[in-house]
Order: sequence, then structure tokens, then C-alpha cells
Amino acid sequence: MPTIFITGVSSGIGNGTAKVFAEHGWNVAGTVLSFDEETGLDKYENIKLYELNVLDYENIPKVAEQVIADFGKVDVVMNNAGIGIMGPIENAEYEQILKILKVNVVGYIMVLKAFLPHLRANKSGTIVNMGACNGEIIHPGLGYYCLSKAAIASLSEELLMELAPLGIDVKLIEPSGVKSNLGTVGTEMLRPDMVEDYKYFYDHTVARMFGIVEGNVPGHPGLHIDAIEPEQMGAVIYEAVTSGSKQFRWVSHEHTKIMFEDREKMTFQEYIDFYKDYYLNDKD
Repeated sequence: MPTIFITGVSSGIGNGTAKVFAEHGWNVAGTVLSFDEETGLDKYENIKLYELNVLDYENIPKVAEQVIADFGKVDVVMNNAGIGIMGPIENAEYEQILKILKVNVVGYIMVLKAFLPHLRANKSGTIVNMGACNGEIIHPGLGYYCLSKAAIASLSEELLMELAPLGIDVKLIEPSGVKSNLGTVGTEMLRPDMVEDYKYFYDHTVARMFGIVEGNVPGHPGLHIDAIEPEQMGAVIYEAVTSGSKQFRWVSHEHTKIMFEDREKMTFQEYIDFYKDYYLNDKD
């Protein structure tokens, strides 16, 4: 049976993807922060869990070695673990900034560095990187998350070019509206009382940003009010990996496609002007 390694399978997209691949007969090696987490994956005989926090970069190669020893060959490496920060750029402390970049960007790189020697030796394999529509469609207040996903898009494109001669494929997944705990326990809200000038952000901008997310703003590029289940996202990822398609970017569902298509109909300046007018119109 082929094997996929997935970071962050305790919930959300990672969890749904693990179930989909397992139900299609794949071995799944998934990471959790703690074995005490309730994942719902224990009923699958072909899923094996490993404790890993990608912030503990020295432990990543050890886990990779153990996964390879347990399964003999890893066919797919999926970077999925991630966190968020909600608030203005200025309000984030150094350690908060460092943490999201370490988890969402450096963690991806360190996982790849741990598995690439194995994939190169096999002259085959697929890397799946979880980006997001927010790497291209920017929401104020999600700046650090957006920039981390933009970085993953660039990283993935670079890897696609340099690994193609080695027989290794790369897929960039850019979802929107997938049910998970990223927006709740997975996202840290920055303190609203740090800088008085940002009172408008917490009083107005946040609500208007959620108006866009919930699809209540005419003229905004696309809608993503119809959040899909993690298993539906997992099915898209399974198709990306197994279909033989050369497609590089994959989105979650039809409304995500609409969002990107509507964005492309605007010039860049029209897009910027739309956002600026929309948010400033509600400023005291």
C-alpha cells in the first residue's frame, strides 16, 4: 500500500484527509501534538499517529526516520499544520510573529528537508503544501496568516521547478471555507487595547471583514459562505495526488474558483480600490 505523511491530523483538513486516504487503502502516518488528543482516527488500522510539534525542529528528522522505518517508503508528504493570528500587524509581539512564521513556513521547510532525501533516493513522490486562498485574497486582520500562505505559494512554485527533474511532483492546495478549528482555538486574537488608533479596526474592520467572509458584500470577488466538510477537502487532495493530473494549484470547491476568477476580472488597482473604499467607508 502507498503511504502518505500528514502533519496536523487531530482535526480539520488534516483529519479529513487522513480519513479519505485511509478509506482508499493508503497507509497514513499522521502527526498530533499529543497522543491524548481525541482524533477519531483510532478505528483505522492503516493510520499510525506520531507526536510532533513542528516548532520542535530538532525532532522532525527523528519522526521522519521513524515513519520511513515503519512503512519502508513514503509516497506523499503533506504539510498541513498551521496557526493563525487575528489583529493589526503592529499589535503582534515579536514572539507571536516568530511563532506563526515558524509553524506556517519554517515548519513546512523543515518537514520537507527531513523527507526530501528519501524522495530523491526513490526518484518519485509528491509534496502537498496547504496554502490558502488568503495567500492571494487578503483580509485585514489576518495579515500574518496571509503573508505566511503567500510564502507557501512561492515556496511550492520554487519546489515544483527544482524537483521536477528528480521525479518529485508538487501540489499547492488553496482552500477557502473548510470547517475546522483554525478560526477558533487555532487563531490567537491580539489584544484590542494595545494601540488606541486601532480602535476602528476592532469596532468596524473586523465586522466588515466577516461580512466578506460570509458572502454579504456585493461586488467582492467571490463568496465562500458554503464551508465544506474536511473530508470533502480531503477528497480534492486525494484527486490531486492520484489523478495523474499535471495541475499545480488546487482549490477546495466551486465558490473558491469563483473567488479567484472574479479577482482576475479586476485590475490590481481596481481590487485595491475596492478594498480601501469598503473599509474606509465604515471608519468614524
